[in-house]
Amino acid sequence: MCLLIYCGFLSSLSLSAQQQGWKISLAPPALESPTNVTSNSFTATWSNVSVQQKNSDGTPWNEVFFRSIITREIEAKEDGLYKIANAVIKPNPEGTRKQVSFVQTTLNGQLSQPDWSTALLYWTPDGFSINAKDLEGSGLPIDMIGANARLTSPIMDLSNGDRKYTVEFTAKALQASGQSVKMKIFGYGEELNYLGGVPGIKDISLPNDGKAHKFSFDFEGGTWCNRIVIEINEFAEVEFSGDLSVKQQLKKGDKSFRSTYYLIIPFQDAKADCENPGDVPSGPERYRVKYSYDFSKDSNTFPIDPRCLDLQSAQTEGERIAYRMLYANNMPSYGGRRSLNKSMYSEPAYFDNVEEVNNYLYVGYCTYEAPNYEAIEPAGPSWAGYHGGAIRLTKELLKEHVGSKVVGIRLASAACFQENQVNDNPGYYDVKLPCIFLAKTVQTLDKTDINNPKVITPWEPIEITPVGKFKDGWNSLFFENPYLITEDSEFFAGAYGYDAAAKGGILVRSYQSPGEDPNSAWTGTNWGTYKISEAEFNSRVSQGDGPLLMQIIIEPKNVDPMIQNRGELRGLTAPSFIFTDEDLKPTVDLFNSGIKAISKVKIETDLGGKKQEQIIELTKSLPSSLNQNVELQAINHEGISGKVKLTVKLLEVNGIALKTPSSQTAELELLRRDEVFERTTLVEVFTSEACQYCPSGVKWMEDLINKSENEKIRKNLAVVSHHSFFAPDFMEHPYSKGLAPFYGVRNASGDISLVKPSSPTNMFNRMPLPALGDAKGKNGSVYSIVNNQAELEKIADYAKRNPASVRLEVKPWFKKDEKKLNVLVEGRASARLDRSRPVYLTIMVTQDQIAPRDQKYASSPIPGFVHTNVLRYVDDGGFKGTELKFDENGDFKIVKEISIQSTNAATGRLPENTILLEGDNKTLEDAMKQTNVIAFLHYYQELPTNDNVENNDKRLLGNEVLNAAQRRVSFTSFDGVEKIAHQNVHVTVQDGSIQVNVPYTDLQVYDMAGRMISASGIQEGVYAVRLELTDGSVIFTKVIAK
Repeated sequence: MCLLIYCGFLSSLSLSAQQQGWKISLAPPALESPTNVTSNSFTATWSNVSVQQKNSDGTPWNEVFFRSIITREIEAKEDGLYKIANAVIKPNPEGTRKQVSFVQTTLNGQLSQPDWSTALLYWTPDGFSINAKDLEGSGLPIDMIGANARLTSPIMDLSNGDRKYTVEFTAKALQASGQSVKMKIFGYGEELNYLGGVPGIKDISLPNDGKAHKFSFDFEGGTWCNRIVIEINEFAEVEFSGDLSVKQQLKKGDKSFRSTYYLIIPFQDAKADCENPGDVPSGPERYRVKYSYDFSKDSNTFPIDPRCLDLQSAQTEGERIAYRMLYANNMPSYGGRRSLNKSMYSEPAYFDNVEEVNNYLYVGYCTYEAPNYEAIEPAGPSWAGYHGGAIRLTKELLKEHVGSKVVGIRLASAACFQENQVNDNPGYYDVKLPCIFLAKTVQTLDKTDINNPKVITPWEPIEITPVGKFKDGWNSLFFENPYLITEDSEFFAGAYGYDAAAKGGILVRSYQSPGEDPNSAWTGTNWGTYKISEAEFNSRVSQGDGPLLMQIIIEPKNVDPMIQNRGELRGLTAPSFIFTDEDLKPTVDLFNSGIKAISKVKIETDLGGKKQEQIIELTKSLPSSLNQNVELQAINHEGISGKVKLTVKLLEVNGIALKTPSSQTAELELLRRDEVFERTTLVEVFTSEACQYCPSGVKWMEDLINKSENEKIRKNLAVVSHHSFFAPDFMEHPYSKGLAPFYGVRNASGDISLVKPSSPTNMFNRMPLPALGDAKGKNGSVYSIVNNQAELEKIADYAKRNPASVRLEVKPWFKKDEKKLNVLVEGRASARLDRSRPVYLTIMVTQDQIAPRDQKYASSPIPGFVHTNVLRYVDDGGFKGTELKFDENGDFKIVKEISIQSTNAATGRLPENTILLEGDNKTLEDAMKQTNVIAFLHYYQELPTNDNVENNDKRLLGNEVLNAAQRRVSFTSFDGVEKIAHQNVHVTVQDGSIQVNVPYTDLQVYDMAGRMISASGIQEGVYAVRLELTDGSVIFTKVIAK
């Protein structure tokens, strides 16, 4: 009989207590509006969820899955009794009794509303039946009949109406052995944890008299994820006819739903917007990853009934269609156990574009964002106590609302964190002292003398209103006495309650926005008594502590069109540069600060003094207090070049001119394609054999760079490893020691010094890279070693957004008979390059495959670990390098001949500027096959020392690397290669495309202006072709397209 229970797509809840508990302690997913909608399919998109991480062998470390439902959303237009579910039973049109399914299935064909389910299903002339007689003789224990012969309802939100509801149905015994049929009916929260067994089970005795009997049962304890189950508890057949209804008293404004479709989505079936979400650093960035799933015939376990997405039918019935989602994270715990954490269902994402009724303005320091419970307040207290939070509303923030009234507060609460709240009162937080308040001042103390604290500002309340409960997620709570805003108004607005669980979770901060304004989060605690007047409040905001998710609710004095239709631009994203032949389409963050949803805006753009207007119709209307990223139409930039300022101004919302237009600015550069070149980033690694964490850190970085999917990124990195700082080892080069000041400046209470170097670390182009956060020290350029895909992509993205003004190429070849390394460095600088400062060239040689000698490891040695990219030679220019001279066209060409010295020393530090001969590389020729040459152009500024360093020392920023190049050492002369090219390699243009008669690994085409162009679609003209053959040699030749 496991076929019925285990293989069914719904859980078969046992009426007895569950043996293992779980926690509802995760914030729900943040859903986006459905896309690609058809009559029976759509695409769901969401974020704000944990990721599934992997063990070293690739198996999941934790298990994440998503539970999604399509819903009919119900909102009470007035007080009254509402049918949350009302499934009319359809008789078999053939007029016969017909078996439909032995195993679990939906009753979509038998009911007017989808998502009811059962097994042992027959379709009868009067309705449908569940035939437990089919189980007779199977050996199934009597107490297991009900687990197989049961009718299960859709999921419903029955947490309204004091959680009381009524279930009604009509049933008739078709086959039974006694005078009546034993049945049961109960309701339960599908996602809840019933360690004490399901409460409120009601027994039914259905007379075996061949008559249909109507039943009505009243229940208490409705949940946000409620199902109704009707069981047959003996070997009998029971027919259901008429309708199945679930009713509940709702108050005007109450919202409820029932599911019409139900699907579990494993993490691996959801498509992320990045290659590997597990590589994204933990924190806000990880929760910003977007996931999507196509609810289509090909991907779904069960097809979507077209009724589920029938918008016309829903509108006729006064309902709306949406989808919701919750998720679970099953993690390893102590002693081999698992720790299952779940979220509640998300807010609905609607399929229609109906504007929701709103009569208020919402004012605060946050948007109406999806809460994330990584940022609860209070955060993990050690014992139960009274806690509160508030925002301070200043005159500046309130000046536009003078004469209006504060009628309530909208706040986010992590109520599910409170013990026994979800099971006994699901989704709500019944506190001993729940209240919202307005206060002129909150109590603050001077604790200089801890034994005699002094009051700085007293508790001076304006209004305190008790509230029944805080529900999980966003709450709109209203004051008993509204407060009139005057010109002098300045006050605190907040909430206060009891943390019974000693886990936090009364309020929530923004997890995505850093704290900036000290007014945006005041937190208060009183461990001793419940009195809010004795709670001490403090302002606490920082990069990691965002504003409280709290806003005051304002009833406007005048609800004229200019109050209803308002908006702000809260961000402008434009590329750092575009080419003059590209479209410019920046994006803005549009915030709705009005009452009505925004469907249309008028924007003015000012690009370098050239003003243009555009009207943008939003694809989905933007409700009040929400933020949306909006792409602008292409801005005409004909005739504009160089560095310019872009100003974007919001002029109108929904056709209504703004009283005060909102604007944002950005700097960008419009470039010709011959003004910039592709940038190769100089990546410097600081490591040491004495550093036990360096082997794993360096190997992790190298494995990441060498992934096949990172081939394009790897091509534009020039990597060199410096074995210095932490503790010098046998590979240390004197050049490396001079780089220590790049770690930056440390200011310890006025004691100014250079930061002490650490390992493993990275430096990129000897300049700060803001996308990676803060460097090790002020004005420093050194960061923790790259350890995830997101960081690697930030490095690559920074290079793309900051192209070089000079092109650089290095061609090294080794003359083994002469033990000479010839290095040709050539390139071109555009007029964009700042030549007011001298430009210098530095040439390095690095060596791979050097065996460790005394490497320390954090745990066990890494099998096969060898040192790579080890600095072994720096040319005689040293740190300053060799000054470069450009001709009148910006071209340069330098050839250096380097005498290669080698050593086979097995002990002690290697001599400076020598190649190591050891292992499989005992000859110089073999060792040189493991070498790369790096050339890079840079500015020069003498670095500070501990004797003369300053707090904001700009000398640390004066050695920027302008561009770099790296190439494996060749054993073939480049001059010789060019001769061979004319004899054996033929490059031609056929049908507008470059054709080559031999295999090659890389091909680049340049026009006569030096701009790299596509190898196809070639027009008439002369072109330069750079060809890299499979043996590593490079050919330059010209072709003529006719």
